Amino acid sequence: MSNPLRVLVGFSVTIVAALTVGTALLASNWMLLRTNLNWLVGGFAVLGLLLFGLGAVRRDIREPSAAKKLNNLPSTEYHPLAFLKRLRYWGWIFLLSTVPLLIFLQVFCKPLPVAARPSPKSPEPVVVATPTPPEPAKWPGLELKGFICNGSRSTVVLNGRTLFIGERVDGVKVVAIEKWGVTVAFANEKRILKMSP
Repeated sequence: MSNPLRVLVGFSVTIVAALTVGTALLASNWMLLRTNLNWLVGGFAVLGLLLFGLGAVRRDIREPSAAKKLNNLPSTEYHPLAFLKRLRYWGWIFLLSTVPLLIFLQVFCKPLPVAARPSPKSPEPVVVATPTPPEPAKWPGLELKGFICNGSRSTVVLNGRTLFIGERVDGVKVVAIEKWGVTVAFANEKRILKMSP
């Protein structure tokens, strides 16, 4: 192996190893990367393809005479690390680092163990007695003898007593007196009393 080729291979192996280990360490400590490992490896592959493609396009755009001049330079004028400036080189580096990165991440970035929480003790069942609905109030017997509708001076004869609006007999309140009947209320319930024919 010639000296420039040794330098190229040595640097490539070192850079791929550094990229793989560095990215794996970041992914193992940074939860955002750890939860998206497939995207991370895919990103490396896409970046490698883009860099390789751009490098190939840049190389084809250059004049062929300039490429020949670079290849015909004496070895004293050629820098051994000139390959680090080439996009195609970096494309290969990123493409080559996807495989060891994928293996490294699968081995070292296992899901975090989660401590099991003790199940909370269920509280003793509480027996709640459902309240029985109150029995509807029993209306007292009402006997409507007659009524006079005269505005605020309207009167009604209930159970033998003459009453105005707002007065009570046996707990029953006279609420309204209209032409069609008398509205009375007892225990939050209203009824309309009418004269029987």
